[in-house]
Amino acid sequence: MSEDLSNQQLAGQCLQGRDLVGANLHRTGLQGAHVGGVDLSGADVSEANFAGAYMVEANLAHANGAGAILAGALVDRASFAHANLSGANLAGASLLHLSASGANLHRANFAATLLAGADFSKANFSEACLIGANLSEASLIGVNLSEACLIGANLSKANLDGADLSGANLTGANLTGAMLSRANLAGAILNGVAGLDQ
Repeated sequence: MSEDLSNQQLAGQCLQGRDLVGANLHRTGLQGAHVGGVDLSGADVSEANFAGAYMVEANLAHANGAGAILAGALVDRASFAHANLSGANLAGASLLHLSASGANLHRANFAATLLAGADFSKANFSEACLIGANLSEASLIGVNLSEACLIGANLSKANLDGADLSGANLTGANLTGAMLSRANLAGAILNGVAGLDQ
């Protein structure tokens, strides 16, 4: 039976070694908690607060993280594959080499996040905030970035093959060396974009 830790305050605690597959962590306070390497696949972490948490190599595949807070968290090499993080706040988080293919990131806040080398293939970033985010060398194949705000984002050497950037705001973004074959840029704002003329 899955563990029910909903609405609890577990800030600063170490949850390594706990079986949290499919667990209920709805609205749980996990600020600064240590969940590195923990398997949270299929868990309900909606509206949970992981601000500043250590989540390196955590597995949140197929988890429901709608409205969760991961601001400033260290989430490198974790898995969010097919997870729902719609409306989540990940501002200032480090998500280097994250695996998040097929994830729902609609209206999520990724302002000033480190996403270099991450795999977001076929993820939904529609209306997401990626102001100043570093997506260099990220895999964004077939991703939905429609109406997303990418002002000042670093997309250098990112693979945007087949990406939907319709209506996105790319003002001041860096697309140097980015692969844009089959990308849809209809209605996108491209003022001051670097690397588009290659």
